[in-house]
Amino acid sequence: MQNPIRLFLFIILFSTSTFAEEGMWLLTQIKDLDLKNKGINLTPDEIYHPEKPSLSDAVISFGGGTGEFVSENGLVLTNHHVAYRALQRASAKSGNDYLKDGFLANNLSEEIPAIGMTAYSIQMIKDVTDEVVNYSKEATNLIEQNKLRKVKIREIKRYFEGKSPDTYANIYPLYNGKQYMLTVYRKYEDIRVVYFPPSSIGTYGGEIDNWMWPRHTGDFAFLRVYSKPDGSGSEYDINNLPLKPKAWLEVADDFISENDLTFILGFPASTTRYRTSHAVEYSLQHEYPRKIQLYKEIIDILDQIGLESDEGRIKVEGLKRGLANYYKNTIGRIESITKSNFLQQKKKFENGLVQYLNNNNSTNKNVLPQILNQYNNLREINKKDDALYRFRRFGGTLFTTAYNIYAIAYEKAKKEIDRDRDVSSNAIKDEIKKTKYKYLSYFEKADKKLLSSALQEAINLSEEFQFYTLNTIKNDSILNSFIDSLYLNTKMNDFNFVKSLFDKDINELNKFKDTIFEFAKEFYLENVEFVQEKKQINIEFSDLRKKHIDLIKEWKQTPIYPDAKRDMRFTVGTVKGYKPRDAVWYNPITTFSGVIDKNTNEFPFDMPSELNTLYNNRDFGNWIDPNLNDIPVAFTHDCDITGGNSGSPVLNADGKLIGIAFDGNYEALTGDWQFDPEIQRTISVDIHYVLFITEKFAKADYILKEMGIK
Repeated sequence: MQNPIRLFLFIILFSTSTFAEEGMWLLTQIKDLDLKNKGINLTPDEIYHPEKPSLSDAVISFGGGTGEFVSENGLVLTNHHVAYRALQRASAKSGNDYLKDGFLANNLSEEIPAIGMTAYSIQMIKDVTDEVVNYSKEATNLIEQNKLRKVKIREIKRYFEGKSPDTYANIYPLYNGKQYMLTVYRKYEDIRVVYFPPSSIGTYGGEIDNWMWPRHTGDFAFLRVYSKPDGSGSEYDINNLPLKPKAWLEVADDFISENDLTFILGFPASTTRYRTSHAVEYSLQHEYPRKIQLYKEIIDILDQIGLESDEGRIKVEGLKRGLANYYKNTIGRIESITKSNFLQQKKKFENGLVQYLNNNNSTNKNVLPQILNQYNNLREINKKDDALYRFRRFGGTLFTTAYNIYAIAYEKAKKEIDRDRDVSSNAIKDEIKKTKYKYLSYFEKADKKLLSSALQEAINLSEEFQFYTLNTIKNDSILNSFIDSLYLNTKMNDFNFVKSLFDKDINELNKFKDTIFEFAKEFYLENVEFVQEKKQINIEFSDLRKKHIDLIKEWKQTPIYPDAKRDMRFTVGTVKGYKPRDAVWYNPITTFSGVIDKNTNEFPFDMPSELNTLYNNRDFGNWIDPNLNDIPVAFTHDCDITGGNSGSPVLNADGKLIGIAFDGNYEALTGDWQFDPEIQRTISVDIHYVLFITEKFAKADYILKEMGIK
């Protein structure tokens, strides 16, 4: 039987006397939560303080993941999969297969750059809602309002970023633009690898075990953040020193048990907790099936490249692994939404909202029908939008780079108020760096196949959605010849040359003669009007969603936490198992014995033989849990997280480190839509398994000593 409380799981009630497990809370909301009653032995100020060192100062963002300082010398723990792309680039650059073999620096001088990784440490959080909203109060329509708010947001960002070159500022629009929160970060671009376990530990179980429980993956890596001698951030420099962070985490002495309290600080990427049933239907009928098809096609292309050469395999491995993760996640979302009757629950909830609006004669009672109408508009254009997305995201390094360079120049030629993106010098510098890292994964054969695949889809669109830029491509033989001609004499495969294009204005780029660049330019210009049409739909969507949230708050008369936006959040829960299906119960802790049991000596269950020796000799060191008579490997707990939380520290009631979050469970992949306490679990690697592998397998005792353990 469905639990009736699920109907209201995305509306959170909190006061000084109640505390909900659900919630990715803003740091500024922690003071309103009854931490003591829940069992946390820390004050809100000890977790987050705007002026004094606190636990939140030990937690950093890597842009797409999270990490935590674990020593006074800038040592950082994060997930193996968060550092994976950096090691893939280092492998491609050096010729060493660090992904397969792992990497260990025995001292500071042996640490290698984590190519492409940047750490962001929070310096300030400020509510700038009044500044942003007031700047647009004279706007006469949503388009003008959106433009003015973007101008003000860029102005605030540039003000803070202009104070020093190592400052990064971001303004997060919360509740679809009801609130704007500024976070100012110090960015550190000199990140180095200390210890990266081999894939036979760090990705043990591969895609078979991905998102699944029980789990036996050692998903961790040690990095180090470096700074200038004065503590400011910079790019790699041999004269840089290990950073002295404001705070770092201590490892817990005790082992975890079922029902123990846990909490997490991290940077969750994106949730859609307040979307309507129309959004759920659109995702089920179009967005998710489309993504599954797209990811599978690209994975197959990359698999074939990997079979043909080791160089190609290493170059494409980062992209392939990320897509495989999204692919399985998306399949799981469909299953979870369907099995939980989530769509029906949403509709029932909305019926209650409609009844409230009718009874109170609300002036906004047409919001839900208007949202439905917007989704109908979206369905009309989604085929062309999907094809365009594929070009921009998966059209190969050379095409997507050319497209982006031209887009930047096109925006720079506009007046500030009409620009759709930030084209300041700092923003362009960041684009150049991202592009440089992309080229470390460039492999021509893969690039050609990705662009060819995007072209094939586009030319097969029905006539009403055709791109006229592609009119001359009618069949496979012409397509193949066209692709070959694009790559034959292009200069876009030379990053040093490509870098110079970022400095050119629109007139110079219009005169630039290069096969791939000219094709990307024509394609961009063809779709300018279409992109603006989609942009207008999104602006209208945002306004309607904002009104929808207002109605929910009016109906329920309670504050609610905002959807995740990659800003730092706090969440709390307890160590718990769960029931995935009838007559099955999953215990919340896995052990080293389970690693051994899964071993087949064949990928992806091909653990290193040294682990078997350690197990047979019972050489467990200090990492054996006396209650389990084994080493704990991973555990499940009901903290509320999503993508971007990967690498987040899991802390006990005293704020001590007990694990590293790295996954969610397959049965609850509706987590971005709702929180279900019965089934939703965070999967975390136990800190004792991290320390066991580091000491006994890698023989990196010095890392433990630096952490204050030995």
